[in-house]
Order: sequence, then structure tokens, then C-alpha cells
Amino acid sequence: MKKCLLLLAVVGLMMVGAPAYSQYVFLDVTGDSLNSVNPATPSTARDDVLTPSVTTVDVWFVTNANRDGSPATCIWSADPFAINSYEIILHSSGTGSVLYGTWHDNTGFPTPSIRCGNGTQCPVPGTPSSDVWIGKFDLAYKPEGKYKVGTLDITVTGSVKLDFASTTTLDAIASTNFGSSCRGSQDNNTIALGREFFDNDGTESPTPVKSTTWGKIKSLYR
Repeated sequence: MKKCLLLLAVVGLMMVGAPAYSQYVFLDVTGDSLNSVNPATPSTARDDVLTPSVTTVDVWFVTNANRDGSPATCIWSADPFAINSYEIILHSSGTGSVLYGTWHDNTGFPTPSIRCGNGTQCPVPGTPSSDVWIGKFDLAYKPEGKYKVGTLDITVTGSVKLDFASTTTLDAIASTNFGSSCRGSQDNNTIALGREFFDNDGTESPTPVKSTTWGKIKSLYR
């Protein structure tokens, strides 16, 4: 009996401390509201590859579902994944570069939340940097769901890709997250990438597609 009680206690602690594995944040450079890196995305999605002709990238948060579309449930409080803020860290890598231009908010959140740069974006638009940190918030919540939180102007050179990051050297407190009515694991109403959720997709690799790759095979059926 004592062994059974001990086992139940251990299981209970594991459940309390376990992450939600929920929510999804992704990039879209084609304007189809999808990310082609995601295996669950329909094959009709256009490839989200950065080229010099790409001048903007959209950032999407799905607050109430996982990468595969399965529903997400707040395990820390009896609240929905409503949203009233967002913070984004993007990191560029490859043999080229991305020059970050102006951020265009799509949520209507009125207040900048970044403590460097211009308050909304760090560094300020047009400053060479591999990383960019963006954020805004509101006191009122929007219902849980799928949101294009905004669009970032970019200038692309060479072969490069963009990915989300959970930390950056721009600021020690920076993260990719959204403010939510769900309390989160830190009881601060913040749902952060790398802590409460892990599902995220950036742009596709700029490596040329060969006939043996999945990308080439996928394109045959479009």
C-alpha cells in the first residue's frame, strides 16, 4: 500500500511539472496563412523559402492548438488561452543575411513592451543584426485562436533562413511568448516557447531541392 501511494505521489508531481506541449508559432512568407515546414500542413501550401524577392514575413500564433492541429488545454488554471500580448525573437542563419525593417502590428495591441530599440522592436529597424526582438501588449484579451500578430519588412541577401528563438543576446529577459489568461507554469500569465510550448516553424532551408528530397517529391503532387 505504501509503495502504491509513493508511486501515485511521484506520478502526480510529474504531471504538475510537465509542460503543456501546446500552442504553435510559425512564419509565413507566401501569404497563404500556412507554414510549409510543418508536416501537418496540406501539400497545397506554398514553400516558405527566403529569397531576395521576399520583402515581408508574417508571424502567426495559434494559442489553442498544437502544431498538428490537436487542441491545447491550460493545465495550470481553468482558463482559456486568450491572448493580450506577444513577444517574438527571430534569428537568421546561413550564408546570407536578413536586414530587419519595420514591424507592422496586426492585433491592435497599443503598447510597446520591449525595453531596448524603439520599444516595439530591438534593434531599431535597419540595424544589422542576426536577431530581432519584437513585442506589444494590451490590457484587454482577445479570444483564444489563430492570429497573424504582424508582418515584418525584410531585405534578404544570399542563402538564409529565419527561425524562432527562446533567448537572445539582445536582452537577458527576451523570449518568444504570448500573454494569456492561462496562468502558465510560472503563474505569470505568460506562455513561452521552450517552457510552456515547443511547437514552432521558421522558413524552409534555402538549400536547392534535389530530385531525391521530400520537397521535390511533394512538388510533383501539387
